Amino acid sequence: AVGLNTGNMRDRIFHITGQNVTLILQDLNIRNGKAADGGNSGASTNPTAQNTNRAGGGILNNGGTLTLEGVMVQSCQVIGKGDSIVNEHTKLEAHGGGVASLTSTGNLTITDSSFTGNNATGGNGGNFNNANASGAHGGSIYFEGGILNVEGSRIENSTAVGGNGGNQDQNGQTNGGFGGTAQGGGVWIGGGAANFNNS
Repeated sequence: AVGLNTGNMRDRIFHITGQNVTLILQDLNIRNGKAADGGNSGASTNPTAQNTNRAGGGILNNGGTLTLEGVMVQSCQVIGKGDSIVNEHTKLEAHGGGVASLTSTGNLTITDSSFTGNNATGGNGGNFNNANASGAHGGSIYFEGGILNVEGSRIENSTAVGGNGGNQDQNGQTNGGFGGTAQGGGVWIGGGAANFNNS
């Protein structure tokens, strides 16, 4: 996906748009996707113009059924955004560097596959009053609900890193912002049922 991520534009590689969609991916390498939006437009976007949480650097599943068989998801990233307007909390979280599966209907099956070098990175808060950073969840996999099955697979060298809060100025005229939380360097599971075997 290097060609999708040039200049100011960012995009993931696959996007499953709804719960009535089934996608099976077999024997593929999925590399270098970058998400900096929630996938609402269905097209490459400029992160500075987006106002939704960022999800799915390699693949975004909006409630459909996704199966990965013999797939490598490598070096994909989702990028959050910290507060960018004075005294307004506009931070946007980063969910799932490799794959984000959203809603309670999203089902994800991963067999004989690997996730390596993926990351979810929160955005830094600006250097103004009370500028908070955004958090990061699921360096390789972010899963909200439904059923997650992982069999014979590897999840390695993946990270979730919260952003840095804004700095206090040297005269103490502004308050620093809170840093972003980071959860699930490999996998973040927020609901549903998850099964991991021989992985």
